[in-house]
Amino acid sequence: MKKVQLIALGGGSGSGKTTIVNRLREAFPDSSFFTYDAYYKSFPELSLEERAKLNFDDPSILDEELFLKDLSSIKKGTAIDIPVYDFASHLRKEGVSQHVEPAPIVFVDGVLIYTIPEPRRYFDYLIYVHCDADIRLARRILRDSEERGRTPRSVISQYLATVRPMHYKYVEKGREIADYIYDNTDNNGLKEEEIAKLISSIKQSLNQ
Repeated sequence: MKKVQLIALGGGSGSGKTTIVNRLREAFPDSSFFTYDAYYKSFPELSLEERAKLNFDDPSILDEELFLKDLSSIKKGTAIDIPVYDFASHLRKEGVSQHVEPAPIVFVDGVLIYTIPEPRRYFDYLIYVHCDADIRLARRILRDSEERGRTPRSVISQYLATVRPMHYKYVEKGREIADYIYDNTDNNGLKEEEIAKLISSIKQSLNQ
């Protein structure tokens, strides 16, 4: 197959990264996708209560070594099998993996994706998704209470304790290196005009 080009999408939790990826994959149908958020380390020796207290917004909680290995493999055109993480139990699913085939374009998103060393060593195009904090928090409360069995109180407590400070410490740095900053603060769906600009920028950069 021809050269594999990797596109990264970083941004805060609830900023809409995966929604944007899904729209981009419509424009680039010959593509594949996986997320750095699948690489959270597993701590089965801890109780659920203890695991829930871990700082999931610090880069050290992610298996960066495995992620970089998989990035290198898929960039060379080799299929990978990535972990499957259960956000309700804070554990990887044992004996289960997600198979990801290489494609001309591979989208990879993640809250902490730009904390890896030298992102441009792996990625050909970097997108940062900006979204105001109040919108991100509202989306996170809805997602975590509906999909991950958490209470709004626990989501807000975690946001204030770790998500917010870690966002400013680690996530915001992605703005400084991104090829494109996509403003996704509007909560009325993706703006087709802005998506068209992003698609055009990607095509120009990757010579599609």
